[in-house]
Amino acid sequence: MNTLSNFVELDSNPYSTLFYPTATIATLEYQEIYRYPYLDVPIHFYDCLLCFVNLQPVEEEAYTTEHTFETLKTQKYAQKDPLFSLKTARTMLKEQGVLLVFDTSKTPKMKNLTLLFSCAGFSVLGKLRNCFILRKRPLLSFTIPEVDNYIVKEAETHKEIDHYFSYLSKRYPQEQNYEREIDNLFTNQSIIFLAHSQKDPSQVIGVSRYTYFIPEYGYYLPCQLANFCEGKHQGEHIILPKNITSMGESLALYDKQGTGKSGTSYLVYQQLIKAILTYKYEIAHTDISYTTYPKGDTTIEALYKDRFGFKHTLHNNENICLQYGTFASQWYLIELERSMIELQYRNINQIFKKTRNVHITKFQ
Repeated sequence: MNTLSNFVELDSNPYSTLFYPTATIATLEYQEIYRYPYLDVPIHFYDCLLCFVNLQPVEEEAYTTEHTFETLKTQKYAQKDPLFSLKTARTMLKEQGVLLVFDTSKTPKMKNLTLLFSCAGFSVLGKLRNCFILRKRPLLSFTIPEVDNYIVKEAETHKEIDHYFSYLSKRYPQEQNYEREIDNLFTNQSIIFLAHSQKDPSQVIGVSRYTYFIPEYGYYLPCQLANFCEGKHQGEHIILPKNITSMGESLALYDKQGTGKSGTSYLVYQQLIKAILTYKYEIAHTDISYTTYPKGDTTIEALYKDRFGFKHTLHNNENICLQYGTFASQWYLIELERSMIELQYRNINQIFKKTRNVHITKFQ
């Protein structure tokens, strides 16, 4: 893992100071973040930082090797570079701040880095020799139609991420196999959204997560480490097609448990899914995605399959139920039907403009 003690604050003009950093080394702030990753440590925010990281992809043999949750936990997977360094740098930048990523390996191809920088929360402004110029991307936010005083917002701060984990821990009892330690393994490669009260952000009523699959740098999808828990494929690991680049998951409390208003749970679900799809198509620009939903949840199944173009496609359309320690114990895995979503996504509002239809009404 790289040492982040060579984070350097640059002058306001990153181009003139690129090779002459007369700067303050932001070591103390990084050390505090590293020691206490879930606390809001007061730090100084910078307009521009220089970060030295090794951007060389791993050898193909390394990321085709079969892994388990246990092996990743022992490998400090959650703090693995380069994502750990890039995401830490993002937390230290002001809005629209610039990060100069100096590649110490001098070997990567831009194709391999596109997803990596996007996952870390940056847009690419340009490249000078082996230095990439990145800008901190604004966070996404969505209102929830017909549900006053609640929003869906992209999480970033340690406190917001802690609200995400607290929601999941309360949502699922211990017997459902939820483990925060395992879930946290994938935080750095995930974009997390919270549905919460505008008056009290700690009042979370739903969450969703968009997780990147970047095997070139050793970042895997949670479902790839899972075992099937029903059907003839029990005990086998999931092998996803080579063009899979992401996976989305969402959860929301029902009605009175959540907003307190009857018949609104699917509206919260809808905006959480909208957040995932908007991020996928407008920011990540990834290819085919998979998503998961809880076993037996007919409301979310209708939303995913009938409204958003997802379908069961693995192993001759049988329902694949997974058992793994991220969101909960048992989830169905379904694939995004690309042609349908591409047809509808020419106008994003076409997907979400219907507030009620026959598919949804049946499950209220």
